Amino acid sequence: MSNNIIIESLDYFFERREEFKNSRFNITDEISDLMPVAILHNNLNKTAKKMRYNMIGTINKHTNIFTWAWHLNIDKQKYIKTKQLLIYGINKDIRTLQDTFIKRILTESSMELSLINMTLIISIALYLTKAHAMFTDINTNNDEINIYGLYDIDDLSV
Repeated sequence: MSNNIIIESLDYFFERREEFKNSRFNITDEISDLMPVAILHNNLNKTAKKMRYNMIGTINKHTNIFTWAWHLNIDKQKYIKTKQLLIYGINKDIRTLQDTFIKRILTESSMELSLINMTLIISIALYLTKAHAMFTDINTNNDEINIYGLYDIDDLSV
């Protein structure tokens, strides 16, 4: 990891964001290595992949507030990766202004998105947790957008 986490995380995000663009996700009840499992179906080449996922956080569409998954009232296995981000942020030594910024992003439970760009938050989360990709799901009950990171992708026979 170089000294510029922000630039590296944005590069990481933009390299991966198109990878599963034409896909749909089915969340299962299966647990693998303490994390929940989803099945990704690619609509273009008719393939399926199995992966572990973790919730990164939610965005409230009315208030434009992002909340980390570790602050939500959800099952523990659904936020293992973001809890690791919280611990990383708490333990981060402050040497530069960037370190202060990263520490603030990772340790605040909720943030107004007009102050901090959502792409930056998601980029840092995906980069530090080494997610292969992400997907979003709109919760129509409370008008929130759920954001998930995808990990350990395996091909499946369809």
